[in-house]
Amino acid sequence: MGAPIRFDPSTFVEWYRQETQRTAESRFHHRLHALLLVSIGHNVNDVAQWLGDNPRTVTRWMRRFQQQGPEGLWEGKRPGRPNKLSREQMDELRQTMKSNGNDEWNGPQLAEFIHEHFDVDLSVRQCQRLLRRLHATAGKAGTSQVTV
Repeated sequence: MGAPIRFDPSTFVEWYRQETQRTAESRFHHRLHALLLVSIGHNVNDVAQWLGDNPRTVTRWMRRFQQQGPEGLWEGKRPGRPNKLSREQMDELRQTMKSNGNDEWNGPQLAEFIHEHFDVDLSVRQCQRLLRRLHATAGKAGTSQVTV
């Protein structure tokens, strides 16, 4: 047997947290790991510390597992902040961008258009993100070419 592998535990825990937060499936497996450790006799506080979680969170996962089985460890929809534009406004925006014949939009142009047509104020940065979300591909500096 070779020499034991040594590394900084805090660095590993941070890397582990980043890796386990990437997808819903990795978060599910993270919860399974926590419950496995608790089920073989480790203390909830220790498990939470090792995995970088709050002990209450681990306890909540245990309760959900007891009530719902493995399905209880899958996360529900993450609500987040509601969109400032309604679905109808987004549809209208897509249609306008598509039919305008002008396929180059940038953040400032989009912010002005949204303000004028929907009376909604979005920052230039939000509009740049929105352009990307609308399947935008990088164009010239400061512009995005939209394929809607």
